[in-house]
Amino acid sequence: MVWHEYFAEVIRVVDGDTLILDVDLGFRMRTTQSFRLLGINCPEPRGESVDYGKACSAFVEETLSKPYGGYYGLKIHTYKNPDSFGRWLASVSIETGQFRHRDLVKEILIPEGWGVEWDGKGKNPTPWMEWDEYPNPGWGVVT
Repeated sequence: MVWHEYFAEVIRVVDGDTLILDVDLGFRMRTTQSFRLLGINCPEPRGESVDYGKACSAFVEETLSKPYGGYYGLKIHTYKNPDSFGRWLASVSIETGQFRHRDLVKEILIPEGWGVEWDGKGKNPTPWMEWDEYPNPGWGVVT
């Protein structure tokens, strides 16, 4: 898979797994694009999961809008082609300084129960519709 690495700033959180980012391309060039977080599916802020989707979106917005353990910015890895909605697929890391970072999907959203792993193939998984609580930390974690 071909990927590129950039620094970015959040313009808007569309939902738990979609962000509008202002991306620093280098050489004093920037672009604003829509990005789909790679490796996760989160509830939509409309339809059957509206309450869960709004809660997830708010959590992502809060996480990305305040200092998160010495927050310095976002680093994104984008992949070659956009999805069918024109969004670029990306992994997002929260940079915390001194070469430390936290992967937004793998270290925050999934472990804290805001979404589930998804490879982007087939029907979107929506297990939260059967959870007793949302978010459901530890979902799918073997103890």
